[in-house]
Amino acid sequence: RMVILYKDWAIKIPFEYNEAIASRHGNFCEEELLNYESARKEGMEDFFAPCVKCERVYFGKHITCPVYVMPRLYVNESFADSVAENSNSKLFDNDEYSGSSDCMNVIEIMASWWSDEDIEKLIDFCDSHGINDLHYENFGFNKDTDQPFLIDYAGF
Repeated sequence: RMVILYKDWAIKIPFEYNEAIASRHGNFCEEELLNYESARKEGMEDFFAPCVKCERVYFGKHITCPVYVMPRLYVNESFADSVAENSNSKLFDNDEYSGSSDCMNVIEIMASWWSDEDIEKLIDFCDSHGINDLHYENFGFNKDTDQPFLIDYAGF
């Protein structure tokens, strides 16, 4: 997919959109939308940047495809490192959780905003929905509140 950052919006467009291909090989933008809709149904939407689908956008006389839009959030790796280092989370005091250091840092950053119990629910949600690509470039902060959100949650 291609992401266009325009003012306060992140606009996501599938690289190649063909309904027959998308139904066989997946459309990561659509997967992200389905994960967000599942998060809303399960009361988990506060962890995820909201995602909406514009059904058809015309790019010329014969070219149309869906476009997915979410609020633009800001990635600040040095701020993220600082938040992760100062987290009071006790989640990783046991051996139950393992993963890459980037993934662990993302979870620690999320734990700076929510309780360990909420983070455990988030981890369970991500596991059950195949959201397995957590790293610094897949989450961002609201520029006004510093609240962290996952911004790429399609999995792969």
